[in-house]
Amino acid sequence: MKMLRCYAEPSRWNGDKVMLASEEAHHLLHVLRAREGDVVTVFDGDGRQALARMTTARGGTAELTIVENAACGSPVVSITLIQSIVREQRMDLIVQKATELGVSRIIPVQVERTVVRLGAEAQERRRERWQRIALNAAKQCGVGWIPEIGRIVPVNDALKECSSLEFLLVASLEVDAVPLRSAIEKAKTRNPRTIGIAIGPEGDFTPAELAAARAAGAVPVSLGNLVLRTETASIHILSIMKYEFEPAQ
Repeated sequence: MKMLRCYAEPSRWNGDKVMLASEEAHHLLHVLRAREGDVVTVFDGDGRQALARMTTARGGTAELTIVENAACGSPVVSITLIQSIVREQRMDLIVQKATELGVSRIIPVQVERTVVRLGAEAQERRRERWQRIALNAAKQCGVGWIPEIGRIVPVNDALKECSSLEFLLVASLEVDAVPLRSAIEKAKTRNPRTIGIAIGPEGDFTPAELAAARAAGAVPVSLGNLVLRTETASIHILSIMKYEFEPAQ
C-alpha cells in the first residue's frame, strides 16, 4: 500500500485541523489519489508530524483532522553542507540526496574555480528551486526535517559562519590532507554534535580558499586516491558522517 504523505507549513496547523495549501492539496488529491476519509501522514518540516484523516476534499482544497500526533525528535547530530555550486541537474541531485541523508542546512557557495555564475535574481530563483527539491525529497523518504537552503555566498563567508561548529572539515586534493578516517577517529573523541562539510569543484578549492578554511578551523581531508565528481564526493562523505556520528536506530 502506497504511503500517503503531505506537507503543511506550521502556520497551517490550527489545533487538530490542518489546511493544506492548494498546490499540496492538488498533489494529494490528483497525484496520490487520496479521498475523503483516507488517513495520511502530514508534517511541517520542523519536526512536527501527525497521522490525520482527510475530512474535506473539494474545490481544490483539503482539510485534515489530526488523529494521532507523532513528533519527530530533533536530530542528534546537525550537519551543514557547504557546497560549491555546480550545473543545474548536478546541484539538484546534491540537494535531493543531502536531504535524504538528513542534513540540517545546505549553504551553496561561489568559489573561484566554478563555471556557474548567477546574477542576483537567478540566484534567488535557484535557491527557491532547491528548497522545493528538498521538500519533495523529505516527503518521499520520510524525513521529518527539511534542511534550510541558504542564499549563495562566497565560500569564505560560509566558512566564517561555520567556524563555531564542533567539527568542520573540507574535502581537499592537497598532498598534506588528512585521511578522512583519521580525522573522524580523532573527532569521535570529542563527540561532536554540530558538523560542517565543505565540498569544492573537481579542480579543488584554490590555495587561498583552503587557507581560509584552515583559518576557520576546518580540517582538510582526503577522500582517497580517486578524484570524485562534486556530487559523488558530497553523497559519499555525507553517508559516512551519518554512519559514523548518528546513534544506531
